[in-house]
Amino acid sequence: MTKREFLDGLTVALSGRIPEDEIRKQVDYYNGYFESAGKTEAEVAEELGEPSIIARTVITGYENNKGAMADIYQREARDEYSNRQKSKDRAYESFTGEPAGDEPKGGIKSILFRFFFDRQSLKVYEKVIAVIIVVVAIAVILSIVAVILDFTFSVLLPIILVLLIVGVIMSFISRNF
Repeated sequence: MTKREFLDGLTVALSGRIPEDEIRKQVDYYNGYFESAGKTEAEVAEELGEPSIIARTVITGYENNKGAMADIYQREARDEYSNRQKSKDRAYESFTGEPAGDEPKGGIKSILFRFFFDRQSLKVYEKVIAVIIVVVAIAVILSIVAVILDFTFSVLLPIILVLLIVGVIMSFISRNF
């Protein structure tokens, strides 16, 4: 398991169970642990174990630390997570024209949506595909602009210059004769 997979798994397991700021603290802590361990990501992930088990420990510790207020904080965290998920689903449906589901669907629209709005959920090969699509789109746009400029300078500009010269000559002739 890579560091990214571990941190994503931890984030998913904690989302909606504790407040976002607590999740960020935990993710930052474990990110720092990976960075300072002096081992490979796979070794650190194996040493730490499953993110879902760590999440359960974090949630239990949070409940014990907050006491009676834990239920209120957890309800707020669930509401915040639910609202964020609904907002993301609406944006997905608007962007792709497809209904949002639990599992991200394949397809170019889905990959591009997640590339621009939810990069953490993309797999490495999907990120590569999205970057290639964006680069190709930019190349196509630049090619079209180059063709338009080439047409403008090679065809339209000489025609405009000839018309201007003819206009100047005609005005000169009409004044003098």
